[in-house]
Amino acid sequence: MEKGGFYNLTDKSYREVIIFGMNGKQKHSYEYDEDKQRLYTIPCRITSNVHSDILVIDSKSDYDGRVVVLDRKGQVKWTYQGYPQVNSGYNLFCPSDIVTTSVGHVIVSDTHRHVLHVLSEQGALLTCKVMADQGIIYPMSLDIDITGQLWVGCSSKEGESCDAKLHIVKFSS
Repeated sequence: MEKGGFYNLTDKSYREVIIFGMNGKQKHSYEYDEDKQRLYTIPCRITSNVHSDILVIDSKSDYDGRVVVLDRKGQVKWTYQGYPQVNSGYNLFCPSDIVTTSVGHVIVSDTHRHVLHVLSEQGALLTCKVMADQGIIYPMSLDIDITGQLWVGCSSKEGESCDAKLHIVKFSS
């Protein structure tokens, strides 16, 4: 760990996303933007969409994060830092996983708020659904199966025994 903690950036830090080809050779590396500023603090989840954009969950701290989206050339298209009506004050945006739908929508789980954020492919918020209303708490992992159903893996409450759950959520694109 770097001096000062897990999230501190130093001149010795490497916080990058590397794209490999099917042959195992590195094709691209994304660490800095066009102004030589670091793109990420801790890139922790990655996916791509129907346009081959790269979507990354960047953890800025244990309880604060954002989504950074790059185009195929590595240029930042947009960032998303949460929905102000849900993620304000002490209720920071804490994304844990990200998936994209067949039509390009982006679904992000917000673990500590028990929320799924659904974004357009341009990063505009389409809906922010409080999943606790359906008994789905601590959504940690997401996947969309071949039939288009959203699978939501949930962790147990902090301090309680392991009682993880898996839910299937039907939604329309």
